[in-house]
Amino acid sequence: MELKEFNKAVAQANFGARAVDFHTSPDFQCDLTGGMPVCLVANWNSGKCWLEYPAFSNEYIERNFLDETKYEQYLADWGVRDCPDETAFNSWLDTFGERNVENCYINIEEQENEYEY
Repeated sequence: MELKEFNKAVAQANFGARAVDFHTSPDFQCDLTGGMPVCLVANWNSGKCWLEYPAFSNEYIERNFLDETKYEQYLADWGVRDCPDETAFNSWLDTFGERNVENCYINIEEQENEYEY
């Protein structure tokens, strides 16, 4: 996906979103981004997810004079994916390899029990 298209797709996925609509994973190592840590972000309202760099990664890129466009393109290459629920979110995490994301999964059973009275 072109970087411009990616930014447009993320903006569309975020249109009208509220803070409660988002879930952001803890950061994890990602081979797709040259080893740079990323987070998987989901917007439950739009049913979409995408990769973002944690703030410290952006600072690292700037501080070390790395090609920012190259690293942004890594995110665009993964794109914006359909992610209607926690099960889909966990499935997308699986594509990055379990060793990298073991602390990022959403515990669906725990969430279901949270709402039982």
